[in-house]
Amino acid sequence: MLDIRRGRRDIGFIALAIAFIFLFTIAIQIFVSIAVVQFAPWMFDDAFWSWAISSVPMYAVAMPLSIFFFRRCREVKRPERQRIGGLKFWGILSICFVGVYVCNIIGTAANEAFSALLGREAINEIEQVTMSSPWWVNLIFTVLLAPVFEELFLRKLVIDRLLPYGELPAILLSGIAFGLIHGNFNQFFYAAAVGMIFGLVYTRTGNILYSIVMHMILNLVGGVYAAEAQKLMEGASWGGIFASIPSEIIGIVMMAIYMLALLAALVGAIIAFLSYRKEFWPLRQGIYTVTAREWVQMLVINPSVWVFLAVCALMFVI
Repeated sequence: MLDIRRGRRDIGFIALAIAFIFLFTIAIQIFVSIAVVQFAPWMFDDAFWSWAISSVPMYAVAMPLSIFFFRRCREVKRPERQRIGGLKFWGILSICFVGVYVCNIIGTAANEAFSALLGREAINEIEQVTMSSPWWVNLIFTVLLAPVFEELFLRKLVIDRLLPYGELPAILLSGIAFGLIHGNFNQFFYAAAVGMIFGLVYTRTGNILYSIVMHMILNLVGGVYAAEAQKLMEGASWGGIFASIPSEIIGIVMMAIYMLALLAALVGAIIAFLSYRKEFWPLRQGIYTVTAREWVQMLVINPSVWVFLAVCALMFVI
């Protein structure tokens, strides 16, 4: 039988854990930034150290400490482990690529509308950061570090504690939280959509490595390959054996390959959806059957959830 107070408390600790990651990361970043300004201001001019100042406090300090809140949840249900074949893996990944592309358009429109409401120019800060950083820096922080820590903390730890209430709420809440923690409209929609797909993969395989690898591939293509292609199209220098070829030509070729790959992903996504939809649907019930009224009591009438939403709103405005 469902204990509403226990459910509210468990969901509250999850919300507080994610809010803590946010707030504690910001606090450390401010402290480190003040120290850097005083003693090593040159670090802000170096892409690697700028990424390190913004990322390491979250991955190395805030996320590990957030385990204190996650451990307060008494309900934990780990999904059974199951393998997926290579074709299914690439099919699901194709759906992710299409989802990112479509939701990125929605996110860009939302960001422009929000910026117009505030009376300022719409800026995609994530794109600015990746465009101004060398490829190897983007590779380290967006392809290697981010997927590992984000999937472990914001997918596995969250879903393991929400599965007792069913796959649907576990996947939805994990995905929405994943979108919100990015703190901007440009990333919210596609991060939430892809987060739900990753959550579905994890609940059906019990192996977080699948979503980590998918996350890495998505960031590699979108955050490194596409960014480098755009840099070359805008006239960035290109060395090595291709130094004699105009960088714009190389950039156009790379972008053409990217668009062809996206078209292939669209075809693959359609085939994968038609082939595998019955394996992932309907979603399974949890230990408890929770009514709409009980969800209102656990989510809406929950101060910790409102703290989490307030922190996310603050990040969006900032």
